[in-house]
Amino acid sequence: MENLRNYMERTFFEEMRPSNFFDESGKELALGWEDYNEYEVIEVRNIDDSSVTEKNITVKHR
Repeated sequence: MENLRNYMERTFFEEMRPSNFFDESGKELALGWEDYNEYEVIEVRNIDDSSVTEKNITVKHR
């Protein structure tokens, strides 16, 4: 697993898409930049369809 802050810094300019954060149960989280060090990335799913381009990131609090 990768630290969320490291992941976001590494991929920010590659993707430039809005991100939605979820915990392992599927509950959406409202995370700010200051929270990123407290989470690990479990899964990233890119959503690309005619109405939206974003990524859903499942995270785990460490």
